[in-house]
Amino acid sequence: MLRAIRAVKMLAVALMLAAPVMAHGGHAIVGEIQSIAADSFEIRTTKETVIIKLSAKTIFELKKKPVDASHLQKGDRVSVTTAKLPNGSLTATKIILGLPKPKAAPPRKSP
Repeated sequence: MLRAIRAVKMLAVALMLAAPVMAHGGHAIVGEIQSIAADSFEIRTTKETVIIKLSAKTIFELKKKPVDASHLQKGDRVSVTTAKLPNGSLTATKIILGLPKPKAAPPRKSP
């Protein structure tokens, strides 16, 4: 009986941890805002530049507090959780603003 309870608890924890990824299609993007339009913005990642649409349901967060789209600024580093639409475009479901800039890589030593 204790094994069954333990197994159920472990399954519940695993599902709770996986739920945010499954709920948003598993698409999380981190990068720097390049441009902002009324219904979308462009973000540059380490690999590419992506256009992400905004919706009335998009959640904005800054320092763990809710904010609105007016807080988006060119040059800001953000984390965006997206949903992929049937037409292939990405829509932001949650945007976390105010991420720190990545640290510069140390210079390589010459041999």
